[in-house]
Amino acid sequence: EQFVKDKTKAISNILAMLRNDAMRKDALPIQGLVKILVGFFQVLSSFMSTFPVKWPDDQEETLKVASVFSFDLAAIPGPNCIASQMSYNSKLMVYTIFPPTVVALLATPLVVAAILGKLFHGGFKMHPRYEPVYANTWQYGVIVLFVTYPTVSVASLLGFVCQDLGTEGYRLKADFNELCPLGDILSFT
Repeated sequence: EQFVKDKTKAISNILAMLRNDAMRKDALPIQGLVKILVGFFQVLSSFMSTFPVKWPDDQEETLKVASVFSFDLAAIPGPNCIASQMSYNSKLMVYTIFPPTVVALLATPLVVAAILGKLFHGGFKMHPRYEPVYANTWQYGVIVLFVTYPTVSVASLLGFVCQDLGTEGYRLKADFNELCPLGDILSFT
């Protein structure tokens, strides 16, 4: 319970820092650095559960600390329930296609503003609402990619974790119905 409280406090401190920095004009480099570091730690935190490796004690402690930043979209009850009925390949396809699809949907108002600007205001960027729509499209698109990146990364990495099932051969640990692609060396070429 204390771990959850610490994790929640750490995340709220980071969000408060980002909000405070966002009000400054020179905050962009700081926000970019924080996003890169948080993204790195999100992926790093998945290594303990993804790879069945005995990590050195210091590295294992680092991976536990990095778990403060882990956020797995697939662990949300609704999507998790639906995904449990899908094969690994289908899940990987959904995880891979989801982020660009959402970003494309977020860009729809920008495309509409550009077309209306061209038709009624003399240029693609001439619509009176073009600038705020443009800014919001980028802002929310980056947030979507930032939040989904760890889930997509972990789903991709799980394609390399196999288990020997004896007479059944090597199978993906994420889905025992799938043969391990590492058994077929040409599958990655």
